[in-house]
Amino acid sequence: MQQLQPFLLTHQVKSHWCKALECAILRSDFALVQKNHQLVKDKKFQCDQDWLNVYLNEADVMASATTKFGPQLGNSLAEEWRMINFSAHQTVSTSIGRKAFLKQLVFSSDASKHLQINSKIALELSHLA
Repeated sequence: MQQLQPFLLTHQVKSHWCKALECAILRSDFALVQKNHQLVKDKKFQCDQDWLNVYLNEADVMASATTKFGPQLGNSLAEEWRMINFSAHQTVSTSIGRKAFLKQLVFSSDASKHLQINSKIALELSHLA
């Protein structure tokens, strides 16, 4: 965020938008996904920071969660990780890696419900079992 700050100041982005952007960037960390979804649990959708964070989290993994794009994206990720010698490249694109990935995904938005992402993930997991 420190590197982005001069750009935002140069373009006179209002401070409340800078704070919202900073929060969205920090809350987009994959390690915070569960917490982000907990913050909107049983909360009706509204255009606020908590829901923005969830939307960003969901958008980040939406394509990877699908059977149409997920396996190919897993293969691409494995290749990227292989090139930097990250040991997880050996499993990320396997059925075991795919299963582990799908099991930890969370989707809460109305859009994901409309797209039936959770039921499609459950169906794929049943085929991977």
